[in-house]
Amino acid sequence: MIYFDHAATTPLDPRVLEVYIKTLKETYGNPSALHRLGKKANGLLREARETLARIYGVDPHEVYFTSGATESNNWALISQARAYGKRGKEEILTSSLEHPAVEKTLAYLEKEGFRIVTIPPREGKIHLEDFAEKITDQTGGLVCMAVNNETGDILPLEDLGNLARDHGLFFHVDGVQGMALKEIDFKEIYFTSLTCSGHKYYGPKGMGFLLAKNLAYSLEPFHHGGGQEFGRRPGTVDVPGAVALAKALSLAYEEEEENQEKMEDLKSYLLEGLDKAGIAYEINGLSGQKSPRICNLWLKGQKADKVLMALDLEGICLSAGSACSAGTLQESPVLASIYPGEEDRLKESVRLSFGRENTREEIDELIESLRKICG
Repeated sequence: MIYFDHAATTPLDPRVLEVYIKTLKETYGNPSALHRLGKKANGLLREARETLARIYGVDPHEVYFTSGATESNNWALISQARAYGKRGKEEILTSSLEHPAVEKTLAYLEKEGFRIVTIPPREGKIHLEDFAEKITDQTGGLVCMAVNNETGDILPLEDLGNLARDHGLFFHVDGVQGMALKEIDFKEIYFTSLTCSGHKYYGPKGMGFLLAKNLAYSLEPFHHGGGQEFGRRPGTVDVPGAVALAKALSLAYEEEEENQEKMEDLKSYLLEGLDKAGIAYEINGLSGQKSPRICNLWLKGQKADKVLMALDLEGICLSAGSACSAGTLQESPVLASIYPGEEDRLKESVRLSFGRENTREEIDELIESLRKICG
């Protein structure tokens, strides 16, 4: 099996699995308990939190463990929107490129009475002035993802963060695809909330985090119960999951340069191979910087669903957009926003997302399969 769908999820790193299993076996105490087993668990939880705090330049009390970025996005957006809404700021500006975990949360807030202003790219770019000119006295926050999960486009977080800071707005960043990239330094970017899922970085599924700093108003608990996570997220904390998450992200940043060089090589090799094979394609997305992990291709004249099924029969896994529309193949709102009116492109585009275990030989097999399919 050849796997080119790492933007959807990654395999668990053996080094992370080792830590995960060790913690599962040896640290079964409740971290809220006062006995020695509870204190041991609490110590490991504290170390995991401090590890993430060091990576992202935040205080440990600004790190909240969650079930993943979907929960984190919901929590951060709903809490901040309601806090600003109580003060007459019921408008939120967002890019048109957001993941469903953000887009659908904003749609939910719209039903509560918030005004969601969606700003599309223009001339192949997200323009800062398009956000700036939409800010009013009723604007409470800005929303923009770090890296688009379908096209790999790196979005202008630093400029948008500064804009939000200068206007006293919250700035929410879906950081899921933006971790451990040399182009993005979250320590230097102004944000009020930042989210991540561990399974995108060879960590466990069902484990993520929310970083919350520069908050004008405290986060409201998303649900109710005990006093875990500083009284903000009740429920017994998954200590093995937190330890494994911290390990996975530590490895991602320690090996950032090596991994990025490999992804850049694979992406270049893919495009060279497609050209040599005479396969008609265009790269989808905005102009500007892109993550080397993701490559979205318009395979001209080839329906995406047929290509994906044919490749699956060859034992090659690709996708055609967000994995959160599981079991369905729908036209991408992201591509529709970038390429309005280009119906063929929307139906004929696929996404490859590379991982550190992929090889040039696997690219060769993919290209040979595509040559037969597209021939």
